[in-house]
Amino acid sequence: MYLITPIGNFIAPEDNQNLTQKCERAYLNDKRFLAPLYAFNICETLTWLWALIVMSDQVNINCYWFQNKPETNGQYFLFCLQWGYFCGLNAIGGHELLHKRETVNKLAGTWAYTKFMYSHFLDEHLQGHHKNVSTLEDPATSRKNESLWAFIPRSVIGGHLNTWNREVKRIKKEFGDDVALTIMLFNNKMVTYFIIHASICGSIFFFLGWSSLKYQFYYTCMGMFFLELINYIEHYGLLRQKDENGIYESINKMHSWNSLSSPILFRIQRHSDHHAHSFRPYQILRRFDEAPYHPFEYLHSFVMCMIPPLWFYMVNPRVDALRQLAETGKKSNKNIYDFVTPFTEHDKQI
Repeated sequence: MYLITPIGNFIAPEDNQNLTQKCERAYLNDKRFLAPLYAFNICETLTWLWALIVMSDQVNINCYWFQNKPETNGQYFLFCLQWGYFCGLNAIGGHELLHKRETVNKLAGTWAYTKFMYSHFLDEHLQGHHKNVSTLEDPATSRKNESLWAFIPRSVIGGHLNTWNREVKRIKKEFGDDVALTIMLFNNKMVTYFIIHASICGSIFFFLGWSSLKYQFYYTCMGMFFLELINYIEHYGLLRQKDENGIYESINKMHSWNSLSSPILFRIQRHSDHHAHSFRPYQILRRFDEAPYHPFEYLHSFVMCMIPPLWFYMVNPRVDALRQLAETGKKSNKNIYDFVTPFTEHDKQI
């Protein structure tokens, strides 16, 4: 992941410019940009099935590609890590499909999450995260000085609870507050998701055996980990201001972290434009140099956020600078947060 991706970034053309309005209009509904999303989804699905067969203790295919199984704990961990990372990357492509209007695209995007038991992401991301981003109401927004390891369980549990509560509210609005439990369960999407996930696990156990099911559990944990790791770095420490009536300010480019983008990762690094204008597909997302920027590229941030003291040392000064700007309207002379202001002494040390 730290070899192929940088090489891909090096070989691919630089991605440091915004499109003209004429190009944006031409690219907006260009179906060719769906091809990489579906190709990634299909490829990751095939490798998921391949890994399950490789790990099986019931199915033995006499072929070189299915014979080499991890033999040591270290090999097993690296095997799960590699394909869990691939799962996390596919979640980025699935995320892009979730934002499409067409049902077929939403279903394809949801499948990227269903494989690691995260189907509720469709509802929580669109109805929860995009509405409450950079507020304390959003479990997928990490707090300042909150470590990655504290954030992940809070986000996973909070996302599930939020989706369940929204479903209960929706069902009671449709059927009344005294709705029967059977109707509540039958119409609740979270119950449907659970049945789908249980069916997948049951099918894996029935056809491939316990070893494959055990791998599925590890794959699920890795997929959740990498997805929530992305959530962690995208809005760390950012909070929208409230007015005197307790109403949050509108979502704008200052409420997401950005990084230098590339053709890899479907431009998720241009996250400010995605949240400020969620209807824009990845191919026309804009770069805002005056928006919050991480000190390093995306993949570097992946590693550094796993070490909380290092992450806090690098990013907290930028969070402080953003909060000073929000509270006083003036930029900090001590710390920077964007891509255009010259480095301070702290940034030079980093």
